[in-house]
Amino acid sequence: MGELRKGALFNYEAEQAVLGCIMISQEAAEYIFANLEAENFYSPNNQIIFTNMKIIHDKGEPVDLITLHQQLESTGLTDKCGGFQYITGLSDIVPSASNHGHYSGIVKDLSNKRALTKFGHAVVKKSGGDTHSNGLVDEYMSALERFSEDNVKSEIEDAHTSSEKEFKRIVNASEGKFDAFGLKTGFNILDNSLWGLKGGEVFVVSARPGVGKSAFALNILHHASILNKKPGIMFNLEMPNKQTMRRLYSIDTGIANQELLRGTAYKTVPDLINRARERMTNGKLFLDDSCESIAQMLFRCKQIKRKYGLSLVVIDYLQLVKPSKPYARRDLEVAEISKSIKSMSRVLDVPIIVLAQPSRALDKDKDGIQKDPTMSDLKESGAIESDADMVAFLIPKSDIELGDRVIIFRLVKNRHGACFSVLYQFIGSNFTFKEIDKVIKVKKASHKNEQLNILNDELSF
Repeated sequence: MGELRKGALFNYEAEQAVLGCIMISQEAAEYIFANLEAENFYSPNNQIIFTNMKIIHDKGEPVDLITLHQQLESTGLTDKCGGFQYITGLSDIVPSASNHGHYSGIVKDLSNKRALTKFGHAVVKKSGGDTHSNGLVDEYMSALERFSEDNVKSEIEDAHTSSEKEFKRIVNASEGKFDAFGLKTGFNILDNSLWGLKGGEVFVVSARPGVGKSAFALNILHHASILNKKPGIMFNLEMPNKQTMRRLYSIDTGIANQELLRGTAYKTVPDLINRARERMTNGKLFLDDSCESIAQMLFRCKQIKRKYGLSLVVIDYLQLVKPSKPYARRDLEVAEISKSIKSMSRVLDVPIIVLAQPSRALDKDKDGIQKDPTMSDLKESGAIESDADMVAFLIPKSDIELGDRVIIFRLVKNRHGACFSVLYQFIGSNFTFKEIDKVIKVKKASHKNEQLNILNDELSF
């Protein structure tokens, strides 16, 4: 194999060796066609030859000198790719195809370097324009992330390997090792029904402003990252970190937020607050109120995962996330953001809780009664309901006989099982959610039935 000249971003000999391997080995051909594209070749001649080789291969025919020459002649491309003499010499470039993986790697690596060089030139050119630097950074980070994903090839997994993994999971579950199912939320009914939150999945929680969706997510983060030290991060696009931390102190201590804000609580129960401080310090929770795009969030998550590990991500909330580039329509922006979040969950292999606003149509129906939510009530894009693995609504119920505020958690999409509803008490003063384990009667019927049949320990609705 010829030496690569210093600074050169191509290697003709490696490209010719790849084409030669295709002609002398069916196994090599299968590998090469699965890992390379025509644009990975620098030489236009070799691009034409590779493209026509793939046409032959896709027909189920062997790629050899005769079939390749016939294919090129039929399209009038023989002379354009170096002529018959050049094609004939390809099979003589390498004595065997045993190093086809190495040759393919050289071609792919140089192709990536050319793409990065082109990208760098585009960065320099665009940086001299009128676009704000923040927008350019987001665009460049998104482009690099897509480039990275395009160059990751997952290995095929045979049924035996998959079967052994699933068998081990079943055995662990039978022994009470439920962590194998996913991250626990701290809510028993959710954990027993969903078997925890699983890596690579997106869980959308939607509610109108003021209902408590941020508090709901914080309760889960508090349980996972503060009490159980599972590394988690919350991206706040609405609240500054100091407000989020104050809410976490309220959740941890049960002290009303206003008492913490005024400082009166520390005069009466200093030990309680000191213990909370110790738990916060020893926990594994990270707060970020600076990231505005998914590219920035993914970069931050990768930093944390490399250093501490990562078990959970919360985004508060979806409609405030900035797209990587402007779109003519808002629904297209939200669709891009939704798709990027799903991709991020798979890249990081962690569950992502995404808080979202529903449309205003959810508030009341034509009779003035709050209507039952559906996935179509998610604001601005149907892509959210498509990309999410689970979708839930938090619905306030003011017509239920209970001292504190009651919230219905209604799961309307569950990719892995049945949907259900759960009743919670939401104590707004300290932002805590507590499951209710009894049948609750409605003071004034808002549905046809006189009784709201939610029995939490049986999960019936």
